[in-house]
Amino acid sequence: MRKLSLLLILFAGLCSCDCSKYTKNIVADSKTHEGIPNVMVYSVAATGGNQTEEKTIYTDSTGSFEASFSVSGIAKCPTLKLTISKPDYDTRRITEPQPGDTIFLTKLN
Repeated sequence: MRKLSLLLILFAGLCSCDCSKYTKNIVADSKTHEGIPNVMVYSVAATGGNQTEEKTIYTDSTGSFEASFSVSGIAKCPTLKLTISKPDYDTRRITEPQPGDTIFLTKLN
């Protein structure tokens, strides 16, 4: 019984962890390749369909943005999902963006 209790305590300790994710990207026009200012970037940390953290940020004057989260006490690190939108452009949904990537939006007619 004592071994089982120790095993359960050890397992519980291994299942809880701290997790953080970070990305820094640029949003640019697909035709001109110029950064787009004031693009809305909605970021969600999701695990198994459940949202654990969400934020809305905007790109700066060069089209650059940073998104991050830090979550404690979970067994699996959440997935970073972004929805990137601006009026007159298409909306992009990206999962686990690579830091440094340029995300291109296409201008609508």
